[in-house]
Amino acid sequence: MGDKTKIEWCDSTVNPTMGCDGCELWTPENRICYAGQLHQRYGGRTSGYAASFEQVTEFPGRMEEATKWSDLSGCERPDKPWLNGLSRMIFVSDMSDLLSDAISFDYILDEVIWKVLNERGMKHRWLWLTKRPKRMAEFSHWLRNDARVQWPTNLWVG
Repeated sequence: MGDKTKIEWCDSTVNPTMGCDGCELWTPENRICYAGQLHQRYGGRTSGYAASFEQVTEFPGRMEEATKWSDLSGCERPDKPWLNGLSRMIFVSDMSDLLSDAISFDYILDEVIWKVLNERGMKHRWLWLTKRPKRMAEFSHWLRNDARVQWPTNLWVG
């Protein structure tokens, strides 16, 4: 988590969870996921990481902290001029897949959706990527029908 990142297409990263329950980039035979590799190096020894990458861990409060970061609308970014003038772009879950089976929809609602929708969260653009499009569709349906919440316009998924 950081208000600055070297990732070219965003300003910041935040991880309401750490770890992943696996995909084609992280199997016993194939270990090429950068988040998994970083967890192997730092997990269980460095504050902020899950004990292991395979142990998906919730980190409540991180999204709330990210909502407090300054708005970058109208600001120039000399190192990323393509983001000049735009709201702060925050990559959600660069070190995890928030839609891992171990994470409940209630947690995502409380920890992500409500934070993105609050007054401080609305000043940012939140970019959420997943390798689980089916679970994303299920979450979207659940959000609309069970939680009765409209998808936040400032939360972009892919």
